[in-house]
Amino acid sequence: MKRLGGKFPFSCRLYGAPSALVQSRTGDELQIVQVSTQEHPKNAFVYSIPLNCVLGYLDERASEKLLFSLGAGFCVDGKIQSLDESGCEILVFPTSKLMEGVEDFSHLYGE
Repeated sequence: MKRLGGKFPFSCRLYGAPSALVQSRTGDELQIVQVSTQEHPKNAFVYSIPLNCVLGYLDERASEKLLFSLGAGFCVDGKIQSLDESGCEILVFPTSKLMEGVEDFSHLYGE
């Protein structure tokens, strides 16, 4: 995020499906994944871990910042900060920071 003049974590707006947002709660874990579509090549979808569904997408400015900083196909983590009738504010943080210092991944492979 240094190239953006910003730092992780940062807040941004999520726009989504009211039916999914109504089931969401403050603090829910999220994954933000960049998936290009023909109409929206910089699009970043927001996926709810507890609900196991796509909640919506990031605002265009936040998507552009992440795309510029992390490259196409990025995947970062986040959580819901607040909810209202028009969407919600989310906090985005770098997944890589959570894994710093972890060198043994054998448990993931059953070794």
